[in-house]
Amino acid sequence: MEALVRATPAGLVDLPVAVVDLREGVAAADRVDPAWLAAVDRRRAECRASVVAAGREEELETALHAVALLATEQLDPPDDADVDQHVASGARLWLLTGAVASALSGADPDPFASWAALVTAGWWPVGPSEGRLVVSRPT
Repeated sequence: MEALVRATPAGLVDLPVAVVDLREGVAAADRVDPAWLAAVDRRRAECRASVVAAGREEELETALHAVALLATEQLDPPDDADVDQHVASGARLWLLTGAVASALSGADPDPFASWAALVTAGWWPVGPSEGRLVVSRPT
């Protein structure tokens, strides 16, 4: 698991890996390195732009809708009042939609593959926060 966590969508991160509970994961998400988060967002945008430039925007939108519908159902917390679970759910959905664009872009290596594998296995890879690379198991 450590190798998957370190292979972030923004590149390899060499920080101590911290596996934390949901509450600590949400707190860590509040303090994720903003430069790293911006790099992940740029990577998402680059993957999307690559797919669109290849004339595959319709396929991308179809895939994004399908993944969003299926993942939302799977990730939706049973308790609507549980804010922490909803934060984790939204963050994991954001990563999965990035993974769709990345997979369709044909990027090699696929920058989102490792973290998509973690999300689909039930983990929430949060990111670098306060000198550690945080991952949580929200369920």
